Amino acid sequence: LVYSFYSTDLTASWATLQNLRRNGNTLIYEYIDEISEDISVAAHELRFRHKYLISPASVDLVVTSAHALYDEMVMRFPRERVILVPNGVDQHHYWSTANQVADWSTFRQLAPGAPLGSTVVGYFGAIAPWLDSQLIREVALELPNFHFAFIGPDYDGVSAAILPLDLPNVHWCGAIDYQHLATVARIFSAAWIPFAEGDIARTTSPLKLFEYIALGVVPVAPTWMPECISIDLVQHGVDAPSLASALSEAVTMRTDDAVIEKLRDLTLSNSWEQRASIISQSLEELGHWPKL
Repeated sequence: LVYSFYSTDLTASWATLQNLRRNGNTLIYEYIDEISEDISVAAHELRFRHKYLISPASVDLVVTSAHALYDEMVMRFPRERVILVPNGVDQHHYWSTANQVADWSTFRQLAPGAPLGSTVVGYFGAIAPWLDSQLIREVALELPNFHFAFIGPDYDGVSAAILPLDLPNVHWCGAIDYQHLATVARIFSAAWIPFAEGDIARTTSPLKLFEYIALGVVPVAPTWMPECISIDLVQHGVDAPSLASALSEAVTMRTDDAVIEKLRDLTLSNSWEQRASIISQSLEELGHWPKL
């Protein structure tokens, strides 16, 4: 049998994985994020297990989600046993007929200060310490006519410290059920990922990046997020003025038919089906997967 487990998942103990390995099963280790206290309260336990897993004798294939993680693993494993597979997107969810109409009614209830039809820069995901609070404030001040909507749960009660909610154009909408997220997020004119500079930003392949693309909006990210800016069409900047300029450009690009077509192509080439095929092919080449 083939077992796959994540570097962020503590449900699979080291003892359990050893037993699976001894019984001749194929193990895939998905190294998907920098192991950090800012991401997981169990970082110490994850590091302990990680230390033993990053050995060719422990697992058959290592799947990494970012170039920095890939470079780290090819120093320890034969190159053919390490692959780079960034995050992907469920394009069917974002393209379904039910999710094609922008739900301004719900959005106005969540962000009553944003006028109907206003230019909205969106973010969805955890409101967490890895967001750059000062950068968010400065960009919002640079673009007073844009409204900045943050959709997501408050991670460990930090939203008041992270989001400049004293600014009239910054809105925290709270968490939204995934089934309704696409229709609310369809009001975005542009979307961004304002992560603070550091190891998390450097090693993260954000799921939201590909979801933004599937929504048909141009993403914007700081230049210190290499997994984002390596994607064609993603706009970027090094500080508040340049990120504000990038967001303005992203808003303009959204109405370009050629850009819309390119976003659709990017969605297809970054689908979960495409990602799964990479892993399947690698297992087949290593002799751990039957040929189709």
